[in-house]
Amino acid sequence: MTLMNVFIEDVDREMSKSGTEPARKKVEKSSYAELSMQVEDELFRSYPSHAPVPYRNDFVILRMVKPIYPPDALADAREGYVLIEAYVLSDGTVRDVYVRSAMGPRSFEDSSIDAVKQFLFKPILENGRAIPFWVSFLVRFELRR
Repeated sequence: MTLMNVFIEDVDREMSKSGTEPARKKVEKSSYAELSMQVEDELFRSYPSHAPVPYRNDFVILRMVKPIYPPDALADAREGYVLIEAYVLSDGTVRDVYVRSAMGPRSFEDSSIDAVKQFLFKPILENGRAIPFWVSFLVRFELRR
């Protein structure tokens, strides 16, 4: 039996101090091109950001759903990561989830997105009001040896 780990790590980012509600950045379809390159035996993919402001780093996850280790990656003993960017509404639910970069099979991206859509965050208050915000963090897929 192969054991696996999935980790979700906070990526340190500068916190927005504007006090305004962040909005989704409109990404033109032509500019939303995937950048891919081969790194050793794995394919690295990078995508443009959807966040128009710096990510919050003072978020608290109230409910975290662990991504499923994809069976195809498990069968091939593949490891990797997905850097996620998520837009959280003022009530703490996740509205949008995007992949910023990934290393490993595309099934890591799908599994990460499916899990993060189910997260619940503690609302962030600015001037006494809950506000929507952007977060970014790393999801690592590793096999235990």
